[in-house]
Formats: sequence, structure tokens, C-alpha cells
Amino acid sequence: LFKILRNYVNAEGRMFFTVFIDADVDKFRDAREDQPLMYAYYQREYLLEILSECGWKVEKTLPPDTENTPPLHQDCFLCSPK
Repeated sequence: LFKILRNYVNAEGRMFFTVFIDADVDKFRDAREDQPLMYAYYQREYLLEILSECGWKVEKTLPPDTENTPPLHQDCFLCSPK
């Protein structure tokens, strides 16, 4: 998906997304087999590698919301084209 989106953004464009990051995951884990990719967890370094390979540069990240129940957001990423 990151590669597909990269084909449609111009040099000034940005991509914003949220994702579950988990340091204990070995690259990627899909937590719910009955709902594919609904609860997908990524190791941070692996996700950064994927983004770079697909032509994205991470501009800014925000940690997940830990103050509200339920949380208002997961880890947030703002990327620009390389």
C-alpha cells in the first residue's frame, strides 16, 4: 500500500497514518486471524525499513495516546516523498 500511495503523491505531498508499534514483535504480527490487518502490529525498525524501500521519508512521529481510555490514537507517522 505504501508503494502504491507513493505513486500518487507529488513532491510536496504528505502521508499521515497511525499504526500499532510493538518492540516485542518480530517484524510483523497480525493479532486477529478472523479480522486480517485490523490489529496489525509492527516492529518500529521494520516499519521504517518498509517506508524507506517504498520511497517515503519519515518527517515526524508521535507516540500513542496513553492518557485516555480508550486511547484516542496509536503511534502516528507523517511522511514525505524521498
